Amino acid sequence: MDPASEEEFNAFFSAVLPESVTRAEEPKSNQFSTDFLKNFPFTLHAEQDDALRQMIDYLNRPTDREVFILKGAAGTGKTSLVCGLIKFINSKGNPTFLAAPTGRAARVFSNKANADACTIHHLIYRPLDEFNESGDLTKIRFELKMEEAGRKGFYFMDEASMISDSPTTEGLFQFESLLDDLIKFVFFQQPGNKLVLMGDDAQLPPVSESFSPALRASHFTERKKITASNYELVTVQRQARQSSILSNAHEIKKLQSLEHESLFFEPDFDEEVAEIPNLKDAVNAFVEAYLHQPDETIFLTYSNAMALKVNQMIRQRIWGEIPEIPLPGEKLLVVRNHYKSSGPEAEMIANGEQCQLLKIKDLSIHEHLGLEWADLELEIDTYRGKEFYQYRSLLSLLNRREPRMLEEEYKLLLMWSRREQKLAEKQGRKDRSFLYLNALQLKYGYCITGHKAQGGEWKTVFLLPEKPYGSIQSYTKWLYTTFTRASQKIYLVGNK
Repeated sequence: MDPASEEEFNAFFSAVLPESVTRAEEPKSNQFSTDFLKNFPFTLHAEQDDALRQMIDYLNRPTDREVFILKGAAGTGKTSLVCGLIKFINSKGNPTFLAAPTGRAARVFSNKANADACTIHHLIYRPLDEFNESGDLTKIRFELKMEEAGRKGFYFMDEASMISDSPTTEGLFQFESLLDDLIKFVFFQQPGNKLVLMGDDAQLPPVSESFSPALRASHFTERKKITASNYELVTVQRQARQSSILSNAHEIKKLQSLEHESLFFEPDFDEEVAEIPNLKDAVNAFVEAYLHQPDETIFLTYSNAMALKVNQMIRQRIWGEIPEIPLPGEKLLVVRNHYKSSGPEAEMIANGEQCQLLKIKDLSIHEHLGLEWADLELEIDTYRGKEFYQYRSLLSLLNRREPRMLEEEYKLLLMWSRREQKLAEKQGRKDRSFLYLNALQLKYGYCITGHKAQGGEWKTVFLLPEKPYGSIQSYTKWLYTTFTRASQKIYLVGNK
């Protein structure tokens, strides 16, 4: 479909906007066209009506590098409201670009909006292979897709609480601020483009950040010199009020604003929120649920040490013992961003993505630099769905508490890789270093930490809260984030 003309783009919402957009005291949805309203599966209440008018005002008026932030806790109708708007925009043939920080979050967004969505990294970055004089791949460099930057349209970013504004390093790969790069990409030569950031700032902020910068209007105006409109939905919808998962989550959210030195939360148990008093019974119940719905069942905990313990218990329950190496069919978890080499489908496999082991390549298990490696055939959950790959993978992390390769191990790997590159060039043979430098770092994925689960959604969640770590406020954010991963059933597990 051809892009909308300048006139069509600017006049896009003229048919659905009243003459002036003001804050609504009562629902005035009948002022909108029937064509627009039929895209919404529910009747708008006053707050939603107000939020929708303000979003449409932003999308319709001339702007210069301005963003719109839509915040709302679980159950306030934030996603339904935006997805209805996206459906209407698409029905008029206007371009929309949907993305989220992780593949699982992008898939959830795509399903709800009934439109294509991808990871933010896939949307804005292009990986470029770099080779040495012998033609061996030595590293992958990332740059913005400037030929695609600034495409005229409407950009919607879900789970924006996860978007970092700090430089990050992933092995050989170094990135500047993801938020800065997103802004550059969207507004490149098109300052009038529209960028809507949606999220829940009661969830965990990005790692190394004390708050979610992409959901704070003052951060844009003070640090980015960008105008930011802001709306927060606070009214929990009637359907959500009937969900005990969400009602309990909102009780947890209230604790974040209180000044206290200890945490007291007494959940209300029913058919949706159940209690399992000890870990052994929880593992038995988890395995039964997992074997029935492996893609819709997850066990969450706070620490990597506890995740390791629970994964070992689950594997023993499934296999009758704890196998020394992963077996075909096992659930694995990517614990460091992995960057596939360049090509039309080149992209990042994000930290936190889940995958299933299909096969360990024959005779591929070997030790190198004191670590165990193998070539694995994997089925990986991406934003497009399940895809099949073969990767050199690090096995040593599977049975360790550490969340990723130790810094001294990585330094040793870097030192070896430099020697290997020089030696391969001198001997005229293929350089092996990149296979190890860019290997997948994996852990077992039956039980994962709440941080790794952010952006995902499962029908059934088993949650082992553990004792509070760090500040009470950060712990309540973690507890709220993990509680809201469940869509149908959550089991709270006692640590006995």
